[in-house]
Amino acid sequence: MASAVALGAGLQARAHGLAYKWIVLIVVIFGLFMSVLDQTVVNVALPHVIAVFNADIHQAQLVVTGYALALAIIIPATGYLMDTYGGKRVWILSLAAFTLGSALCAFSWNIQALVFFRVLQGLGGGMLMPLGMAMIYRVVPPEERGMTMGLLGVPVLFAPAIGPSLGGYLVEFVDWRTIFLINLPVGVLGIGMAAALLRELPTRSDLTFDMAGFITACVAFGASLIALSNGPTDGWTAPYVLVLLAVSVVAFAAWIVVELRVPDPLLDLRLFADFQFTMGMVVTFVVTVAMFGTVFLLPLFMQNLRGLGAYETGLLLLPQGITAAVFMPIGGKLFDRLGIRPLMFVGLPLLAGMTYIFASLDVTTPDIVTVLVLMGRGVCMGLIFMPLNTAVMNRVPFDKINRGSSLSNAVRQLFASFGVAIVATILTNRQTFHQAILAERVTSGSPMVQRMLAAAGGVAAQNGWTPDQAKQLLLAMLNGQVLQRAAVLSFDDTFLVLAVMALVALLPALFLRTSIVAGAHQASMPVEM
Repeated sequence: MASAVALGAGLQARAHGLAYKWIVLIVVIFGLFMSVLDQTVVNVALPHVIAVFNADIHQAQLVVTGYALALAIIIPATGYLMDTYGGKRVWILSLAAFTLGSALCAFSWNIQALVFFRVLQGLGGGMLMPLGMAMIYRVVPPEERGMTMGLLGVPVLFAPAIGPSLGGYLVEFVDWRTIFLINLPVGVLGIGMAAALLRELPTRSDLTFDMAGFITACVAFGASLIALSNGPTDGWTAPYVLVLLAVSVVAFAAWIVVELRVPDPLLDLRLFADFQFTMGMVVTFVVTVAMFGTVFLLPLFMQNLRGLGAYETGLLLLPQGITAAVFMPIGGKLFDRLGIRPLMFVGLPLLAGMTYIFASLDVTTPDIVTVLVLMGRGVCMGLIFMPLNTAVMNRVPFDKINRGSSLSNAVRQLFASFGVAIVATILTNRQTFHQAILAERVTSGSPMVQRMLAAAGGVAAQNGWTPDQAKQLLLAMLNGQVLQRAAVLSFDDTFLVLAVMALVALLPALFLRTSIVAGAHQASMPVEM
């Protein structure tokens, strides 16, 4: 730690004269990029993890699910920890936990150890986003939040874009453990920067920890995330999925009752009493499903139907992240000047149009078409993502910034999991539907198949096959084509649903305003450490 502080002290001299709000932004972006990148880069390594540790797919999936569960558990407590111990201390502790967890993941000796260390990594990484947002909101004037949050959004969208290609490269050409080892130097440098450059925020000593709210939130978010992750694959009627859904419903109800009664709730649900805040979260839900549903679908299409590898798929998706990173600050600047509604009424129809083009996606679609559409979606992300988040957070009073940041991040985490579950379920159901329809048309008794069998008989005679062998080969080929066509049509249908959802988001967007809630104009006076 001493070396990290010394390293950060050298940076402090260079930062002399730089507005403190930009120092906070730089420190937050530096630490945040690493944690967001890790959420996508690990997925690429799962097949190698299965082979190395001789694990099954369910054990390997816990590597991803364990991280997500850790995020869901720790995010609700972030506001309380920040209020009680200070943003700087908790940021350094979180980054240190994430870095330590990364190191331990790299040296895991079996799948159980890797899952455990991923949970530790998630406990640290989960607090970074709400912490970073809260610290920035405390030092940036409301009229500059759009631009600032636009810059913060660069790692949020760019890191997942480069994750698959970077992870694919490291796994294919180096070693899967390097996807964790690359976090170590970045983490140490980030800790040094935070220790030397950040100022501590005022704390409170009169708060009591909302244990009932914490337990009910952990159960509710944890059960729902596991159910939403496994429901599309194992079936929504699977007994354990039904039990988890029932537990999550009861826990959510108990959590709401607890949070509305305690004086200092971990996640202040009273913020939903503000109509603008509620409408913003409704738009956020629809946009999250519409926008990130495509992010879930495209890699599946490219790898399962196009036959591309993870590295090739990552390169194909990279232009979207680059475009989003470029337009994110532009969208933030436009938000400061024009407000939220003009951006929504340009970005949402554009998002719907770009997604609608994917509704005709096929295995023969040229890569250049896919790249151009993805770049258009990157523009949409820049216009929608962080401006919408800024409009929501502007409705949070200054003295509730820490709790508001925790609430918005916890809810978005749930939105993302719910969105993936919706998309995966639609995809599965539509594939079953199209497969049944196509199978009715392709039977051994249909005229088309009879003509093909007659032609195959001549080919069989020339190659020394029996008529029965030729028939079985032809039917197998036809069945493969039916399955592929059914899969393509199911992807197209799902993209169409997402395009419609993007348009539906225009309805609640009508009620959005750029107005700032009373009490949000205060400026924080961080104290020197």
